[in-house]
Amino acid sequence: MDTKKITVDDIIGMYYFQYFRVVKDKFITKDGKHYNKAKNDPKLVLAFTKCAKYINEHNIDYVDYISNTFEHYRKFLHPKVLINIGNIRRYQTVIDEREDAKHLTNIYDHLIKSIRFIALQCKVLEFDDINQYMTYCINNDLLAKYLMSGKISKYYLALFRNMENIASVISSPDSRHEIERVVVMHRESINIEARKAIKRFTGNSNVSIINVTNHNINKILGE
Repeated sequence: MDTKKITVDDIIGMYYFQYFRVVKDKFITKDGKHYNKAKNDPKLVLAFTKCAKYINEHNIDYVDYISNTFEHYRKFLHPKVLINIGNIRRYQTVIDEREDAKHLTNIYDHLIKSIRFIALQCKVLEFDDINQYMTYCINNDLLAKYLMSGKISKYYLALFRNMENIASVISSPDSRHEIERVVVMHRESINIEARKAIKRFTGNSNVSIINVTNHNINKILGE
């Protein structure tokens, strides 16, 4: 399905609406006097037309782009700022940072879910720490199964410095290959991403996944 084209009228109405909302803390209609004045100014219409063309060509969320522009500058601007290369690049940086934050949040969620899953398993199996649990998983060929099912994340496993050694003692060739393919071969890059996610939410990237997991195991055992 084709995306609805953004019109010049859409841009003009939203431009003044967001200016008053963000800068003046006031709500106006999108087709009021400021809209009508701009519609009768050939130079303003030309700027808004170029903006509409750019937004449609690059599939930009025009509401977010315009509101973000005013939130950044906090003053009235000539609409030609919307096609200014500096503002376009600034907004792209904002989008990239949002995507990065979303990605790191997703990684952190996977880490928390993995720790929670292991802690609950330890309670059921009456294990005191992560070492007992990892031994249990290796002996029963469960690590690759949990990895593939998403119960234990690759980001969690990548935080173990001895992951390569852990993989090497898995007796099942298929399971060992899966751990090596998904985690061991990319451990350095996955580890960096995992630690970036941890730092974003805790302020500290230099954490011991063993200590954190054991803390949660003890917490669950005490419930």
